[in-house]
Amino acid sequence: MSRRFDPNEIPEAVSEEMESVLRRAMEARESDSALYESLLAQYIELGRLESIRQANQYPCDPPNASCNHAIIKGVLLSNESGFKTHDFTRLFELPSEVVSIWTHSQNAYSCLVSTVAEDVHNQTIWRNAGTLIHLAMGLKSSFESIQEIDYDWIYDFDPNLPVDDCKFMNVDSFDRFSGTVNKVRELADLAPLIELLLRDEQFFVATQNLFASFNNHWFCVICALSPKAHQSHPNDEQPIWQFASSIPMMEAAIVQATRSVEAILGKPGKKLDRVLTRWAEAISLDPNHSFGLKSVSLVDYYYELFSVRGDAAHSLGKLSVGMSRQLTIEAQCFACKIHKNYYCKNRLPIDDAMNALKFNRPLVEVEPKYWSTRRTADDE
Repeated sequence: MSRRFDPNEIPEAVSEEMESVLRRAMEARESDSALYESLLAQYIELGRLESIRQANQYPCDPPNASCNHAIIKGVLLSNESGFKTHDFTRLFELPSEVVSIWTHSQNAYSCLVSTVAEDVHNQTIWRNAGTLIHLAMGLKSSFESIQEIDYDWIYDFDPNLPVDDCKFMNVDSFDRFSGTVNKVRELADLAPLIELLLRDEQFFVATQNLFASFNNHWFCVICALSPKAHQSHPNDEQPIWQFASSIPMMEAAIVQATRSVEAILGKPGKKLDRVLTRWAEAISLDPNHSFGLKSVSLVDYYYELFSVRGDAAHSLGKLSVGMSRQLTIEAQCFACKIHKNYYCKNRLPIDDAMNALKFNRPLVEVEPKYWSTRRTADDE
């Protein structure tokens, strides 16, 4: 990614010279074609040299020596912790990042700014703070709120500069200070999720696939796992006029939910004793416990899921007449149960997770949370 050519960045002397050359060229256009072409070529060359100068001043592919700070777009912070204009307050750290709170303007919400080490270019896949916060916030809300997050890179960042004087890589971004408003404590509550997503690639992959599943087919997972008497709204089948167009998304959702389960439990094998051993090593759910959405045990549905996944993954040029929203919801709910239990078994206590991420403890006073606190019929 590179910064586009910005006419506003042209030095005044260069701008005046270009205007003078262009004006002379326009004057000679009708009377002296040779002079016109010469002056026009001179004008184009001046523009080319200025483009090179800007490219050197604003190098592409951050982070680099000139550009190693970025606003984490999509997350805003309330100023209840007493932040003042131009405060730049460290919040937490990752191996190659320091995430801080920048109070950039008066009477405006603060934002998150990441200071990134250049060594991320040497990482095969950089699991950055923005991605981890995106996943953690979505999980905490039970997929009710999935905030899109991006990095808005700043050259030669100085927190004391007014925002209008900052040099952004994306010159045309008009939404850099939009997003959900959070208290500092609410971000600190995410520490166990962020820490495990960072520490455990298996959990990270399972989470990514679960998100991909819900992006293709969303439903209220809280209601689906609650007794019918406690459901705020039912997850009904699609109307017949919407069903055909929904089939590919439901099929994709089933495949991705299965991949989430596969990341944690692997594929079920023919030898049940090996399957149960691997199950017990990965999660603490009783495999013989009933899966609330079906009249089968959890381990029986585990086998059934891969059969459903096979049908969803191979259309062979025909519409899936056996597809239904309920079938999709069952697969996704099972994946949620496996994923959540794996998290509960492997997470660190909130204090340990905050210490691992070097949270700025004086800023926050937290208690552990995950997804919804509402109890469901399938809760262990």
